[in-house]
Amino acid sequence: MRFLLLTSFILVLFASNHRAKAICNPKLQSVSGVDSIEIVKNKFNWLNFPYDDVRVYLYGLQPNSYMLPEEIITGDSLNPSVLNKEGIQLTSDQIARVNEILSGKFFSKEDRLAASCFLPHHGIVFYHEGKVVGHISICLMCTRLKAYPHVGYFDYEQLSALMKEIHLPTFKNVDEVDAYWKANYGKDIEKK
Repeated sequence: MRFLLLTSFILVLFASNHRAKAICNPKLQSVSGVDSIEIVKNKFNWLNFPYDDVRVYLYGLQPNSYMLPEEIITGDSLNPSVLNKEGIQLTSDQIARVNEILSGKFFSKEDRLAASCFLPHHGIVFYHEGKVVGHISICLMCTRLKAYPHVGYFDYEQLSALMKEIHLPTFKNVDEVDAYWKANYGKDIEKK
């Protein structure tokens, strides 16, 4: 009985893993002559909710900010560690790029493993009539994000390029975050 359960579990695991790779990697398969990248692009349109304003925020840079909530939105409010309270308003072209990035249009050239940490410093918030209708908390250091509504796949390089395009700093490690904080806000970083 244990052997049968174990075998069934392995088969289910293999099948779901193969399907996930096929969806996220256009080189793996095509279905009826249509590349899987087209299936993903047409199947998932992340921006399927009404919005009238989209802003990008920088947050979580302060010493000990890891003790604050990690997502850009807490309840109905911005994370208290947001540095640019007005945010950077995205253009319609930039919003379209965000949708493409989150809808699977862009795929990384290589599979990327995400780190188990999550220390986000960039947040994108979608508003409709002044209320939050969607948000993304992004950690470019560990190549992870949390989003509402949920995002299954995103392209790290494209998202990082967008942050640089709108003149927000990107960080490769915590030392870079600390150096940016100290250089721009003149406060010593507390070391424990």
